[in-house]
Amino acid sequence: MRRIAAISFYLSVLCLPTTVMAQNVPGITDSEILIGQTSSYSGPAQIYSVVSKTEIAYFNMINDQGGINGRKVKVLSLDNGYVPAKTVEQTRKLIEQDRVALIFSSIGTPTNIAIRKYLNDNKIPDVFVASGGDMWGDYQHYPWSIGLLPSYRVEATISSGSNSPTRLEGSPM
Repeated sequence: MRRIAAISFYLSVLCLPTTVMAQNVPGITDSEILIGQTSSYSGPAQIYSVVSKTEIAYFNMINDQGGINGRKVKVLSLDNGYVPAKTVEQTRKLIEQDRVALIFSSIGTPTNIAIRKYLNDNKIPDVFVASGGDMWGDYQHYPWSIGLLPSYRVEATISSGSNSPTRLEGSPM
């Protein structure tokens, strides 16, 4: 439930600016917010595509209730097969051809690492990266990437009952 609230909050923040902003930001118009995503609809991690399908269903529900500040949310979700090279190709298509406003909740650590530099170099918001890798909190080097999940290492520490996570050399934590 907190995730749904966070998604709604972030997208509402996107919609607060005036029509002038809508005319200057790719993927945002007076009537629509176009967001992009890659997911593993095929390949070894296809079971996780249920997350993407659920997110799309949630945005459809929001649209059925009038959208966000009158704007409908359209999600372009492409299959990356959980292959980093294909993720780069699909993400570049979403940004350069489809002109999405942001990348939302793309699934997987290796796939997201493959697109992180490209998105940050181009100042494209990479929101709620669906990966438990430690690197998603490195806002100093990658300010346009915002992680969603707790790190796998922190989860393991919590489940093992240890009092504090061990800092790995080079990790942002």
